[in-house]
Amino acid sequence: MRGKIVAILVLIAAAVVVTVGIVGYSAYSEIMDVRERGTFYRGVYVNGYELYGASPQEAYDFILARLKDGVSGWNVTLNYGSDYQWTIDADTLDMNGSLENVVAQAINEAYAVGRMSSSLLETYDEISALKSEPRLIYTSDVTKSDARIDALIAEIKNLVDTPAQDATWEFMPDRQNPIVVTAESYGRSLDDAALKEQIMQLVNSMQSGSISVQPDTVAPAVTAADITGSITRIASFATEISSRSTEDRNKNIERGCEFFNGKIIKAGEKVSFNKWVGKRDAKNGFYPGLEIVYNEYVMGYGGGICQVSSTLYNAAIQAGLKINTREPHGLKPNYIEMGHDATVTDDGRNDLVFTNTTGADIYVVARVETSGKTKRCLFQFYGRPDPDGYTYSLESETIEVIPIPETTPIPDKKAEYVVYTDQTKEVSKGSEGYKVTTYLVTRDANGNVIATKELYTDTYKATAAKVYVGVTERYQ
Repeated sequence: MRGKIVAILVLIAAAVVVTVGIVGYSAYSEIMDVRERGTFYRGVYVNGYELYGASPQEAYDFILARLKDGVSGWNVTLNYGSDYQWTIDADTLDMNGSLENVVAQAINEAYAVGRMSSSLLETYDEISALKSEPRLIYTSDVTKSDARIDALIAEIKNLVDTPAQDATWEFMPDRQNPIVVTAESYGRSLDDAALKEQIMQLVNSMQSGSISVQPDTVAPAVTAADITGSITRIASFATEISSRSTEDRNKNIERGCEFFNGKIIKAGEKVSFNKWVGKRDAKNGFYPGLEIVYNEYVMGYGGGICQVSSTLYNAAIQAGLKINTREPHGLKPNYIEMGHDATVTDDGRNDLVFTNTTGADIYVVARVETSGKTKRCLFQFYGRPDPDGYTYSLESETIEVIPIPETTPIPDKKAEYVVYTDQTKEVSKGSEGYKVTTYLVTRDANGNVIATKELYTDTYKATAAKVYVGVTERYQ
């Protein structure tokens, strides 16, 4: 019995040896066969594809083709308005060259499976384990060329970015509206960092998509509204020129306006009418005309210039300027209300002087306007609006009427009007004189009177009729 058991054990041992030999030979054969053929072991995958039986070149070509198929239809489109479009694809980012590198790395890693062990037993254990736990290898992230994306964004930014333009204005005194405003324009600025972040989200996830390029709006520092709010018409005053005014007198008024039209009165500047206009003579462009001298109308160069100074005076009052010097006429003026006139002479006796106290420059318009048969001397000031919205004007009241003096006939020694002593000729009627008190009236933005200040009392001389009598006795 014991002998039978031993025999059986010997047979079993022999069978085991034979079996082990067969298995070992099979494993050895599998190891050596794969190595001799230069292919991949069973259970090795790259990107989900088993490479068993393929050569490295075949596997490389296959995996590379699959990756290229994956990126060939991928793109990101950038749109700016309806006229501009840019496309980012694999070629833009130089991804194809990167694909070759990552596929080669994955294939080399896969091919090394089963070939790095130091013994056949270790190799056998390694390839045997692949049957239950396959080796899964993936290509690494494809490198995208940031430099090319940056260059594209720089190109777009160069196209999109536009600086804002401030509103500007120009003083053109001969236009109806002399403050000519050029409107502002808004600029654009591309946030390149934000755009790159949008692009990279699609690039890194390899998702196709479209991005609308939306630049930020850049506001100007100065708008047209800013200009119109900071410079406006602060005074406008006109006096009508009599239809009986001579052509030379009208020319003098026009000439007087020319010295002011287009001028800029600086903040704090003191203006002297006589200094700005200069001598009233032919050399300075003036003509002979009637003017009041020592309370009488006489012919002299510059007749009519006081209508210019009186109109200017009232514009200065409207603008709220400080009046340093102002003198009335000796006789009642016929082109402006009493107490509102300002006489000037170029001999140093009378001047109109005022100071720009608005804190900003004043731009002056001065001209003679014609509408049909009517002519007007016009002064307008443009500058910073009154901070309180106040307006200023003059108001006068007559406090005394001075009777016309008794007429004393003037002997007509040259017989210009009459010859004989029983003849008389009235060449001008007498006129009453007046005492007039003038006030500066201040109104708020709603037109309500908030202050009335007495400025001065003027006396306009009464004049007797001018009558000539002959000096020759008639013969009987």
